[in-house]
Amino acid sequence: MKKYLMTLFLMLFVIFICGCQPEKENLTIVIKGESVLVVSSESQYSVDLSLLGSSYSQSSIKWSSENDEVLLHLGDGKFLAKKPIDKVIVYAELIDDPKVKAEFEIQIIENVDDEIDLGGYTIK
Repeated sequence: MKKYLMTLFLMLFVIFICGCQPEKENLTIVIKGESVLVVSSESQYSVDLSLLGSSYSQSSIKWSSENDEVLLHLGDGKFLAKKPIDKVIVYAELIDDPKVKAEFEIQIIENVDDEIDLGGYTIK
């Protein structure tokens, strides 16, 4: 009887461990997209969902811009570059848990002939 109860307890423990989902505090998201945009251009950004698991999709993400006068969010991760700036930040967060979020830094240039700052290196 003791062996039977121990086996039953062990099986329940294994089922419990296998069925547990990761806590949302441990989830992370990563934004993918262009880091340099030209004024008047649109760019689509996405989140790497492989880190979240199969229960999430791109529609699970809320997008925003640090400054809508410079970089306007058009919807579903699509942004329009409106004015040149050295740095503007795009934010992505999980709709059902705003603690799970990511930032992505973007530089907006006037045209492709402008200088692009690459952390000490310059392309002309």
